[in-house]
Amino acid sequence: MPPRIGVITNPNSKKNRCRQGRRAELTRIVGPLGVVRQTSEVGEISDALAEFIDAGCEYWVSDGGDGALHWMLTCGDQMLRGRAAESGNGVVWPSLVPTNGGTIDFVAAKVGIHGRAEKILTVLRHALEHGKRPEAVPVGTLRMVGWPRGAESGAPNFERLGFASAIGGTAQRFFEQYYEDRDPGPATIMRVLTFGFAGYFAGLLGDKPRSLLPTGVRRVSDALFEPARMTVEVDGRVLPQKEFTTVQVGAVDINLGHVVRTFRFAKDPGRLHLQALAFSTSEIVANLPTIVTGSPAIGRNLYDGPAREIRVRALEGRALDPVIDGECFNDLVALHIKCGPTISVPRI
Repeated sequence: MPPRIGVITNPNSKKNRCRQGRRAELTRIVGPLGVVRQTSEVGEISDALAEFIDAGCEYWVSDGGDGALHWMLTCGDQMLRGRAAESGNGVVWPSLVPTNGGTIDFVAAKVGIHGRAEKILTVLRHALEHGKRPEAVPVGTLRMVGWPRGAESGAPNFERLGFASAIGGTAQRFFEQYYEDRDPGPATIMRVLTFGFAGYFAGLLGDKPRSLLPTGVRRVSDALFEPARMTVEVDGRVLPQKEFTTVQVGAVDINLGHVVRTFRFAKDPGRLHLQALAFSTSEIVANLPTIVTGSPAIGRNLYDGPAREIRVRALEGRALDPVIDGECFNDLVALHIKCGPTISVPRI
């Protein structure tokens, strides 16, 4: 029986760091129906995916967090488009299977995938052995191409496929603070948000009340609320603002650790949700409930709605440091974002 499941296990992901023999464990679970490869760095992923393509694997499973899934998606896009160009055929995506146990696992939560990799692979193997295919859920993606500093006039040499990106402002700096934690999770989300807003509200009372806060609280707050300076164009319309509280875009609706919900317009594939928000002090306070509920943002200077094509450029002397699916990238000056392919994800 030919293999039908390709598994990439990332030993550097949070859930696998202390698990020796992980590849052997997963190989025993999938048996002859699967091929398991361990990749310790991004450069090894393409070779593993090439093996999956040659073997005809219908399911690609990412045993890691959202970052590992991001790299499987991005490297898979490059491999599949390259093969399609050589053969003259169209790109045919396998089903992508995220697993739980990572830092956030927002794609698995979106689809309704439950359990760790061991349980997911056991259920998938059992279904295939009995001639069944799990129910597939279509999931949208976004394609982001970019220009690095010093190469603005040439062809873009940065291209990623992903599910969501924090481009600048509070959303992007949130992830910088989040990943400073050695073991980030829902508690880290609460701590970063609590520190950020505690420092912000104390500042509204004056410099003296704010000075009484611990240095760590003030540092987090300063980082979160420094405005992002850039130009934003959405579907041909240039937004008038040049400073934004936050700029973020999603191809799927997201629930971060049951603490933050966003991108309600991206529930269905083929449409992105852009939030380019320039809040006043009072609007930041008024929008605290929207962060938790995912409801429409309140304010005058904002774009919070559907989008198909987005262009972002850093102001002179600035740079863009986007976070895509939890992966941080640096020193870009311009980005072009549009819908990517729709991926099939089995609900297991």
